[in-house]
Amino acid sequence: MATAAERAGIWATVLVLAVDAWTAFGPGAVGLVAASRSLASAAGAPLCSILADSHRPRDLLVGARACAAAVVAAIALAIDLEAGLATMCALAALMGVVSSVCDPAGGLLRVRLVGDDEARLAVATARHRLAVHSGFLIGSVGAGLLMAFGPGAALLPAAGSFAVGSLLAATVRTRSDTAAERRPQGFLRGARLVAGTKGLRAAFGGLALLVAVDGIIDVLVVCAALGYLGVGDAGAGFLQGVVAVGAVAGGATMLSPARTLTSRVGILGGCVVVSTGLAAMAAVSWLTVAAVVLAVAGAGYVVAEVGTSTLVQRLPPTDDVARVLGCAVTVDAIAYAAGSAIAGALAASFGARAAFAVAGAAALATTLVLAVPLRRATAAGGRSIVPGPALVRAS
Repeated sequence: MATAAERAGIWATVLVLAVDAWTAFGPGAVGLVAASRSLASAAGAPLCSILADSHRPRDLLVGARACAAAVVAAIALAIDLEAGLATMCALAALMGVVSSVCDPAGGLLRVRLVGDDEARLAVATARHRLAVHSGFLIGSVGAGLLMAFGPGAALLPAAGSFAVGSLLAATVRTRSDTAAERRPQGFLRGARLVAGTKGLRAAFGGLALLVAVDGIIDVLVVCAALGYLGVGDAGAGFLQGVVAVGAVAGGATMLSPARTLTSRVGILGGCVVVSTGLAAMAAVSWLTVAAVVLAVAGAGYVVAEVGTSTLVQRLPPTDDVARVLGCAVTVDAIAYAAGSAIAGALAASFGARAAFAVAGAAALATTLVLAVPLRRATAAGGRSIVPGPALVRAS
């Protein structure tokens, strides 16, 4: 519940920032604001790894979510005062730094709660991603509806969601609920582990692709809704919510270890589905068709996401999970910034349809490039279990 509340706050804020950027500064600004938030997350990742070495992950989650509530209040004030693009980018960057703490701390907390058993960790990861996308659904749809009453009406509940997430995190206890006593080694050790572990390198490649696609979708869905689909602010929130509905539906099929996928099949199969969905959006003219395409893409996204997340959490030693996840935050941030900035530039220059077509083709090509390294990594490192729907078979 704490994760769902946090993500509802994040995605409500992201949607409000995107719509405000489009309205006040044009489509190119949507990608610029998104890239500012993401690059700031990359800059904050080394700090997150150091903090995870010397603080309880629960305490980091409580503090980060409380700070995020204050940042959302500042964003609401800036929009009300009609602040310039530089100010909005700075506030988006501040949000990125604060929120970058949550994934490394949450990943370490999850490993401490369930241990390193492969199947249990995969199911726990699937439940976490289900909470993430449920929050995405609530935040994006709720913000889209509330923006009819102004940005402040959408941002006030977002700040409240962060506060609720902070309070809920404070109630979590683990068997190892003590602050770390070791000397901080932080980000550089995590980077060395990623560079020296074949499976982690392949998983990080899939992670980069997925997060870049996430940035592309966040930008182009807003551009499509306000552009060629012509469905307005509420329609932008609806379409973002549809992606989350697909992700929640996909995540709900992965909550039992009774039927499993290899990580390779989950990652590659999910990426193919998402790439196809992006390309299909270039030809869509009806809101209902766009909703179906985006829902299917969301389901494929979460299958691939669970595959990469399980590998990233399972392969390093438990004490190094937060460090590796700190590196993952950096990769996430750079890939998201690249995806959102490129998508915004393509949409501004050639239109959202062309941007969707180019993004789909590039994502599919990248997926094919990743196929061989993932195959070698899983063959060398053993079979990594990812819970999945019965219709998909492990190879």
